[in-house]
Amino acid sequence: MKFKAYQIFLPIAIGFGVIAWLFFREFDPEEWRRMSLTDYAAWGVVLAVLAVIGRDFGLTWRFHHLSDSDLTWRQSLRVCLLCEFTSAVTPTAVGGSAFSLYFMSKEGLSLGRSTTLMMTTLFFDELIFVVLCPIVVAIVPYSELLCIGQPGLEWLPATFWIVYAVIFIWTAVLFMGIVVKPSIVTSLINYLFRLPFIRRWRRSAEKLCHDMMTTSEDLHNKRFGWWAKGFAATAVSWISRFLVVNAILIIFIPAADHLLVLCRQFAVWLVLMFAPTPGGSGLSEGLFMTYYGDIITTESAALAVTVVWRLFSYYLYLAIGAILLPSWFSRNATKHDEAAPVNS
Repeated sequence: MKFKAYQIFLPIAIGFGVIAWLFFREFDPEEWRRMSLTDYAAWGVVLAVLAVIGRDFGLTWRFHHLSDSDLTWRQSLRVCLLCEFTSAVTPTAVGGSAFSLYFMSKEGLSLGRSTTLMMTTLFFDELIFVVLCPIVVAIVPYSELLCIGQPGLEWLPATFWIVYAVIFIWTAVLFMGIVVKPSIVTSLINYLFRLPFIRRWRRSAEKLCHDMMTTSEDLHNKRFGWWAKGFAATAVSWISRFLVVNAILIIFIPAADHLLVLCRQFAVWLVLMFAPTPGGSGLSEGLFMTYYGDIITTESAALAVTVVWRLFSYYLYLAIGAILLPSWFSRNATKHDEAAPVNS
């Protein structure tokens, strides 16, 4: 597996292009001069850094735990950061989970174990959205959560529920396929993919069924505590991811309704689950500016928060991946050469 230069620079170009367009459209020199940081700005920066650390700690803890410590903490952190990088350079529907199989196998896990961890992490990531959605809808007014009636966001409520329905169904399939009755699910999938209009994806469906069976065989003896700890690690990571925006708003608008801000981050990441651009670049910036427009009252402040949010949640991982990936490939190539037999 190799990443070409355009796969790294394309999402950067898209993201900066949208930011430049927003800057050109929204920039007002007088308003920008009036904007100032709050007395809590330093705390906001510290909290944003802690939220990023919490996000990566949760993912690292999850890889370490789900591998039953076969992946060391350092290896788990490497896999975490590499997955975050691949999430940033691929469409969010592909994301880092699809590449985690490769990264974990290169860190020494067998293909079967790597498949099990990949499927399990995917299940937990979907499950967290299924569980959090009714909680989020219950604790904040629905009209405020999805900005009912706000110009430019008329599409949001329908998109939110369509994406949630897809995630709910997919999570149910994964649960049945890797926990309850894999034979029934795999038989159904194989039957469905014999239909003429989806037969072209039959090979992918067969691989999915194989992965489910492998995962189910590995997980059938796992106790409830093992599952609970994996879910807890996933929750730490995702909630920390959401809290980045709360920390950034402390820098600019500490009096914002932070519960609403947090719950709206859930909606943002839910909608971005199926973004067609690498890492949701372009769509993320535009959605954020519009979605938080009623909380961030000035356009200059909204633009500043958007840029800082993407720096912490997106461009940081592009930079880390661009630095980490070449050395990681070089190290694994060296290990492969050392392991290769020498011809006499």
